[in-house]
Amino acid sequence: GIFIEKDLVFNMLMWIPQWDGNIPIPAILKPKQLWTGKQLLSLIIPKVNLKSKASNGPSKDANGKTMSNTFNAYDHLVTIQEGELLEGTVDKRTIGKGMGGLIHTAWLDVGFEENAR
Repeated sequence: GIFIEKDLVFNMLMWIPQWDGNIPIPAILKPKQLWTGKQLLSLIIPKVNLKSKASNGPSKDANGKTMSNTFNAYDHLVTIQEGELLEGTVDKRTIGKGMGGLIHTAWLDVGFEENAR
């Protein structure tokens, strides 16, 4: 996971046109405030719901069977609920140019104007 310090969070927030001025509560409070990349990405994702898989899932063994994914170590199951990234890694496959991707889902659910932001 990625942790971002306060000064960088504020810098990034200033570049989000639809930012409402509310700062998310930091994921870590002490010894210093740190935010996650998921928190910041959730600020720009349209209010959509999506369940998908990223490309970084568990590998296959010699017999071609998928190896176990203990504690979701690969973080490849993506869940977005009401525009909040709850779990998963957002990659090219998740955003996607085809059906089921974030862009396509947002286009259908909130329209092209909201999706363009």
